[in-house]
Amino acid sequence: VRPQEHAASTYTLPTLPQTATENTERGAEAAAEHYLALLTYAWNTGNTKPLTDMSDPNSNFANSYIHDINNVYEHGWTYGNKLSVVHVLRLEPVPVGEENTQPNTIGVLFETVSSDGITCKGQKIIVKDSEYKSSLALFMTWKDGRWIETQGSVDRNDK
Repeated sequence: VRPQEHAASTYTLPTLPQTATENTERGAEAAAEHYLALLTYAWNTGNTKPLTDMSDPNSNFANSYIHDINNVYEHGWTYGNKLSVVHVLRLEPVPVGEENTQPNTIGVLFETVSSDGITCKGQKIIVKDSEYKSSLALFMTWKDGRWIETQGSVDRNDK
């Protein structure tokens, strides 16, 4: 049984900041930070819909995480998953066609600190509460008047 103090209802859905609605580099950065907040929210609640809504349907990065989260919540839960942006390492437009990039794409590279928290799958509890650093890259694309994630990758810095 999931401890009451870590129930899914204790995690609030992140609110999209006003800056993330702007078609600017700063807007793409704010949208990317919001996207990461939605990813953390999905891990802690099992609700992947907000993450799915902000992801391109063809994004392997998003689809992989959504699959993993849904897999955990089929027979378990997670809580205490955390991710914080430490630095913005790069923020720049990505030329169309480079790495299958769509028009109006901004690349955002973050240095992050994360902790996976506690996961229960079936009757097995896994505690991974130590922090680790990662480089996390997102391609944010301005489409239909909003930013969506179209590609992403993560590299753990401590491996």
